[in-house]
Amino acid sequence: MKTLLGCNAFLLLCVAGVLRADPDPTPTPRPSQDDRAQIASSLTWQSGPVSLKDGLAKINLSDKFRFLGQADSQKVLHDLWGNPADPGVLGMIFPSDSGPLDETGWAIAVEYEEGGYVKDDDADKINYNDLLKQMQQEVSDSNAEREKEGYPSVQLVGWATPPHYDKTTHKLYWAKDVRFAGSPTDTLNYNIRVLGRRGVLVLNAIAPMQALPEINRQLPQVLAMVDFQA
Repeated sequence: MKTLLGCNAFLLLCVAGVLRADPDPTPTPRPSQDDRAQIASSLTWQSGPVSLKDGLAKINLSDKFRFLGQADSQKVLHDLWGNPADPGVLGMIFPSDSGPLDETGWAIAVEYEEGGYVKDDDADKINYNDLLKQMQQEVSDSNAEREKEGYPSVQLVGWATPPHYDKTTHKLYWAKDVRFAGSPTDTLNYNIRVLGRRGVLVLNAIAPMQALPEINRQLPQVLAMVDFQA
């Protein structure tokens, strides 16, 4: 058993995370506009109930949302949005009326972090200001490797929404304001963690910073669709 305070995955709060940006050219040439459109049109969208991790969790999609599986999510995150490859992403949830090439669109990347049962008794003991400083240092330390691989440096500006924990639903929330070198706008990473008996289900909303009010409005619907199986 792990405590919430002692869980490494919690303490780091997805420091690297999945980000949306228009980075500088990488060692592998970025797809052209036509190629990006072709990649987007090749994606296979799913609707209705979606099973994750061999039935560990389930997403019951409403008609307002659609889902991309693991392989298609990698195309979006790596080929279209310029992130390093992240095999840990199980899939992505998109609003039904937007896609990965929409400038003001947003999506939720879904991951699972195994680590045993996470106890939530000490959630109120965490100093989130100290935690933010730790995260900012982690992000700063990661930039040398990012730049070496051809990706732009990134700065964790601060909380877009301070962390808070709902003990009734066992869900932890926070949002980060992220700034990429050379980007005219900041990126929002809104993270929700659903505590389970064997690990944590991670929902990471990726969007332009101005989409925060819309994501706040839509999150209750998303959270109602996603949960662990009995």
